[in-house]
Amino acid sequence: MNTLMILSAICYFLGMTKFFMHMAVRKNGFFYMATLMIIIGFILHTAMLFTLSAETGHAPYANPFGQASFFAWTTMGALISAILYFRVTHIGAFVSPVGFLIMFYSFTLPSGDPSTTPTTEFWLTMHFTLGFLALSSFAVMFSASVMYLMQERRLKSHQLTGWFKKMPDLDTLDNLYYGSLIFGFPLITVGYGSAVIWSWSKFGNWYGPDLVRVLPFVFVWLLYAVLISGRLLFKWRGHKITLFGALAFGAAILSLGIHVY
Repeated sequence: MNTLMILSAICYFLGMTKFFMHMAVRKNGFFYMATLMIIIGFILHTAMLFTLSAETGHAPYANPFGQASFFAWTTMGALISAILYFRVTHIGAFVSPVGFLIMFYSFTLPSGDPSTTPTTEFWLTMHFTLGFLALSSFAVMFSASVMYLMQERRLKSHQLTGWFKKMPDLDTLDNLYYGSLIFGFPLITVGYGSAVIWSWSKFGNWYGPDLVRVLPFVFVWLLYAVLISGRLLFKWRGHKITLFGALAFGAAILSLGIHVY
């Protein structure tokens, strides 16, 4: 297994644990250490993916290991962006476990034999890249949903004790939720469009060789289309749309398992 991959996984794990410690004791030092470890892991992970692409001559999608590793990389990148842009410190304790678990899962996947996926084709590379970037944005959105629902429940029960006192307010979490949605939906839309162009040029249809693998992701796109339409056109906010967003991410992960693996 690649040494850079192992080192980046260790950094991710240390960052995740520091985020948990920050939530537990509410010391900013743990947050800064956690963010630093995640950034170092991300840099090492980037170097690993760059090396892999240089060796193979194409993007790192030639096998399940490369696909899962790239997904973990985009998820950690989305976490860093969310921390720097939205200044929501507690988001690390919710997103970093998602990225680390995907990274850990990639270690169990085959990495030696390439798949039958023609990873050198432009439109298919666009599909993978934009699709994983969108899902990582939705991982941040999912984390914001969980935090929103937890905070809302505590506010209603008047139990803002412990680390809940330091949690972001509902408006901040709503902005993070909406920002992740407005960023991820165009990416997944263009990513799907790229796959349709590739399938049509290769197979003469929009769904490729296996309709069953495509339909779940069409359903997921429709879920997020409903979410962004409801927010932009009908100003949906609050508990129901947040819960809907969390469920949509669960459907997206399930569909990814069907579609890719």
